[in-house]
Amino acid sequence: MHRRILLAVGLAALAGCTQTPGTPPEAGIPLSTLAPFSVPIGSDPVLTSVQVSAYYLADPPHRLADRPALAAQTLAQFEYAAVALQGPRFVGLNPLTQIQMANGRSALRRTIGIRDDAPPGLVIQALTEAAAALDRGDTAAAEAALARLPLAASPAETLSVLRRLPYVREANWASAFALHELNRPRDRFVRSL
Repeated sequence: MHRRILLAVGLAALAGCTQTPGTPPEAGIPLSTLAPFSVPIGSDPVLTSVQVSAYYLADPPHRLADRPALAAQTLAQFEYAAVALQGPRFVGLNPLTQIQMANGRSALRRTIGIRDDAPPGLVIQALTEAAAALDRGDTAAAEAALARLPLAASPAETLSVLRRLPYVREANWASAFALHELNRPRDRFVRSL
């Protein structure tokens, strides 16, 4: 019981610390020093992306309301995790993880108006650039970043959805399942740090 409480507190602390909007998802969250122990800490960018996605996509109407920069950053991290989890590093992971993450990615893209045939690298880059622009308060630059994507909606409509991102069941379930799988014992799959 105590272990579950400690795990919940730890996950809440990590999930609450997302990347600064505009940070490429592959950078992870560099926590330079954990006081009072003065231990240098880094983070696994895939695990960070899954943790952040699981936290924010569990209740976006409350956790991301009127925070479009953070919403764009979270979606970039989800997109990054969906791609990264397909790699050979996660060969032993439950295959439902990759399937659910792909379904969640498609559902998120539909929700904000990005066509499903958009290349993942382009989506990650455009969302990251839009997040940085929104964090600076530059709506025009955010729209310009999104305009590079094959959109089913206009960049302004996409930004409007990011301001009030709804709950997307497939994305929430996928990120929660992926987080559960990544927190299984290490011998279940390959994790090279």
